[in-house]
Amino acid sequence: MTKPLQEELNKVENKISKLLDAHLENLLEADEYHNKKSELIEKKVTLKQKIAQIGQKGNHWLEPLENWLKEVNQVQNLISRNNLREKGEFLRKISSNPKILARKIVFEPLGVWKIYLNLFGREQKFLAAEPRSGEAECLTNLVWR
Repeated sequence: MTKPLQEELNKVENKISKLLDAHLENLLEADEYHNKKSELIEKKVTLKQKIAQIGQKGNHWLEPLENWLKEVNQVQNLISRNNLREKGEFLRKISSNPKILARKIVFEPLGVWKIYLNLFGREQKFLAAEPRSGEAECLTNLVWR
């Protein structure tokens, strides 16, 4: 998206360079040189601002996506471990109002997790353990509304 603007910026910079060369060779009068130079500098500044603005908007989604992908990877690692405390903390982070109903954890996912979980079905297996046994079993499902 910035490539056409960058090409136009390069053309403007070349024109400024040629304008300076013409002025140094006394092909232009001082008034003509200054007027044209002001016009080209203004255009150059405008193009740089547009490129910077597109760059900021373009990267605005990148960092949140990267953070979310790290969280998805964290879920994969979390499922393979038997740490219920970590699982509970993560569930509180991605959801609101979690409850246990009929041996299932029911919750309302928040943010991008709502989209993600809706894409992959209504129920997902979640590795859980009986608090006193210390053995992990796949005995609880996450259910969201």
